[in-house]
Amino acid sequence: MNTRRCVRGAMTTGLLMLLSSAGASAGFMLNPSVHGSLAEIGGGLIGAVDLGLSAGWLPIPELVVGLDVALIVPLDTGNDAQQPDLILQACPVIWLRFGEDDAWGFVKAGLGVAAHLIDEGLDPVMVAVAGGGFVVAPSSLPFHFGFEVSGELDITGGVDTHVFGLGGFVGWLF
Repeated sequence: MNTRRCVRGAMTTGLLMLLSSAGASAGFMLNPSVHGSLAEIGGGLIGAVDLGLSAGWLPIPELVVGLDVALIVPLDTGNDAQQPDLILQACPVIWLRFGEDDAWGFVKAGLGVAAHLIDEGLDPVMVAVAGGGFVVAPSSLPFHFGFEVSGELDITGGVDTHVFGLGGFVGWLF
């Protein structure tokens, strides 16, 4: 099945990107996040909540090479049999950071895989993700925090899905 090979290839590429250069890294980043989203799933507009985790390697302060993982829970409307019960997503991403050490903005983009869990089974899809936001990192705190706007667009799959979200995160630089 071509979709399985695509999923395995994307996951392997993302993990190799993180692991291959870990020894020479300038730092690592870890950001758990929560988003409230507006989702168009199979033609219907609904709300969704997602829990995410971003991890990345910073070869230089302005660039992060990482992996975004998310668990998206569509809020049930009871109207659409094609609506997924749950969406699992993993995307290798590139972040570009700009600003000062104590406050910076960022944009990110990536291409990865998602699995739509529907009553009938699993629908694997390829997704494009993008986002941007602002981070505050006071030197007096051991962590940073911020907000982001993010979006997802399914490229393949049986259920057409678009997600636009706004959320917040707390993170650590190691």
